[in-house]
Amino acid sequence: MAQGWIASGTANTITFLEAPANAVAIQVKEYPTTATGSSDVWALGAWSSERGYPGEVEFDGDRLVFANTPSQPQALWFSKAGSYVDFGRSAPIVDDDAISETINARKINAIRELVPLDKLIILTTRGEWKVTGGQDDVLTPASFGFKPQSYNGAALIPALVVGDSALYVQNRGYVVRDIRYQFDAGESGGYTGSDLTVFSSHLTEGRPIAEWSYQQTPFSVVWVVREDGVLLALTYMREQEVIGWTPMEIDGFVESVCCVPEGGEDAVYIAVRRMIGGVQKRYVERLASRLIFDIREARFLDSFLTYDGRGSGIVTMTATAVTWLVGDAVTLTASSATFSAGDIGDVIVMGYTAGSNARLRITGYTSTTVVTTEIDTPIAASLQAIAITDWGFARDTLSGYEHLAGRTVGVLGDGFVQDTRTVSGAGVVTLDEPAVLAHVGIPYVSDFETLEINVPGAESTRMKSKMIKELGLIVQDTRSIRAGPDFDNLDEYESRNIESTIGPPGLLQDLVEMHISGEWAQKGRVCVRQSDPLPMGILGIIVQSEFGQ
Repeated sequence: MAQGWIASGTANTITFLEAPANAVAIQVKEYPTTATGSSDVWALGAWSSERGYPGEVEFDGDRLVFANTPSQPQALWFSKAGSYVDFGRSAPIVDDDAISETINARKINAIRELVPLDKLIILTTRGEWKVTGGQDDVLTPASFGFKPQSYNGAALIPALVVGDSALYVQNRGYVVRDIRYQFDAGESGGYTGSDLTVFSSHLTEGRPIAEWSYQQTPFSVVWVVREDGVLLALTYMREQEVIGWTPMEIDGFVESVCCVPEGGEDAVYIAVRRMIGGVQKRYVERLASRLIFDIREARFLDSFLTYDGRGSGIVTMTATAVTWLVGDAVTLTASSATFSAGDIGDVIVMGYTAGSNARLRITGYTSTTVVTTEIDTPIAASLQAIAITDWGFARDTLSGYEHLAGRTVGVLGDGFVQDTRTVSGAGVVTLDEPAVLAHVGIPYVSDFETLEINVPGAESTRMKSKMIKELGLIVQDTRSIRAGPDFDNLDEYESRNIESTIGPPGLLQDLVEMHISGEWAQKGRVCVRQSDPLPMGILGIIVQSEFGQ
């Protein structure tokens, strides 16, 4: 039954929708009025359609906190402890009563954000404040105060809590700062931080930040969207003293970003506008995982789609033949309808999941369950004349790419880089070679450039001519390396030596040594490029150089 009551101001009655358990007569007293009939007992609500409603809300110390109305931009309202809908006070006042306070400062400090760290931190348009309490920092109506921490000011973009720090965009939108408790900040410690854009100010100068989101797992990255549609990545690991910015060259205008927990990672979603066939289109895209355990699963392309032809594990394939040499004919039988007449030229890969690359190219169609094939690569005895569920259907014509019609796309098929292709107007892509697992999307280039060579403890080498002849890269999970003294003169590292040519080259680990071609120059920099849809992780760079005058 509905609960509550109805009060009548004319009859001076209260009617309960549900009678109290112990019904007692309620006396309603009319307040004294003046001779004109008006009352001298009244109150004006802090929030209303005329005075406005709070623009910020947060939980802190088991209280619900509201702040910043248009008429009171510096005010805060704390609910009673443990009762989030009760903003009343007792007579006399008790410790768990609601709290209403206003920041008193030299200038208006409109509250932009409430951040619950060890203390409640208030970010305003002109400064950062800490809420102080009484014994054990417990907030009560009788022991409540504000203490300024810094005077930078915050933009309207919501702050991010990362570990024991809060990241916020400084007023005007061009600078990112952090704030955290530090014992050496004053006599009794305090909340302070630093400018995180000071060494990368060229990325935000004149191009304010519009939105951001924090990806905690796996790499602690803040994804930042600028107002001009450029996506930036801020790697923030304060405990390791790692702070670095990376501009992401995405083919399109990024409008929004959001990180959502999915499984063992935080997935990154972006809303992006692209020009397709002369028409502007909008997409919601999910960034692929950066953790690569199988090179065939690498997805380093923009706006890509994946063709996955791996068997379901239910349908079996049985290959029968008289002889099993490359070029020999093999009859392939499926346990249920699988084939069509248009499959001629495509390939069935036996033992695909296990890492085998035993390829049977379809040369003739008999029925939906039987085809004639030709052996392209050697077939192990364990796959001969046996019904297996580990197989894949490799195709060379893929459809469903209407969103990239007319665009030049990159292709990674079964871990091999194929030539770029052009998507037809109908969204069809024809591959160089049939693939069981094919990723097709817009290619991009990743560049890395070092600063000038500097020898610690020695005289400056900046003014001297220098030439780098040999380069050592400490890499992790890496394929396809091009390096040189500049991006116009890059040498490619040959990753395959005595590896089997049946499967894709494996990922490189540890130290890779390269001889690079260069000339005498004052810069003495190293440039590394990844232009293939493959992973590259650089942990360190070692150079052998010669110095001139």
